[in-house]
Amino acid sequence: MFCGGAGTTFAGAETRCSAQGMRPVVIDSAQKSAAVLQAILPLYTSPLADAQNSLWLDAHDGETEGTWHWGATGPVFWLGDSTGSVQNDAYVNWASGKPNNSGTGEGEDCAVLHVDNSADPVGTWNDEACDGVHVFFCQAVP
Repeated sequence: MFCGGAGTTFAGAETRCSAQGMRPVVIDSAQKSAAVLQAILPLYTSPLADAQNSLWLDAHDGETEGTWHWGATGPVFWLGDSTGSVQNDAYVNWASGKPNNSGTGEGEDCAVLHVDNSADPVGTWNDEACDGVHVFFCQAVP
């Protein structure tokens, strides 16, 4: 089961998903990525505002920079920056040169899925500041 919402920060997406017993979406396979894109892309019209061009993933490296994991305590799927490595035979789809932690202030500790080609190709991931504003898609908690 999925649900979604308009642009908000990552904490806002977590709160809104949690209120429905859900979490922000986890993209742990090429098939799931395709399914999420197939569900969400028809909802968009061009051109997209910055807050609409990506959606939050439940992926973080805020606890330890460069250690990317799903959810608050989920499995580690990536170690390092753009030259890092896949962990635990995980599926990853970082855009070229990502993650790069190039944000200002706190850095870029949350991940997004691109839903248009304005920044990086559709379906690729980027690391973003968690206080940015993006749409979100929730999934049932396993």
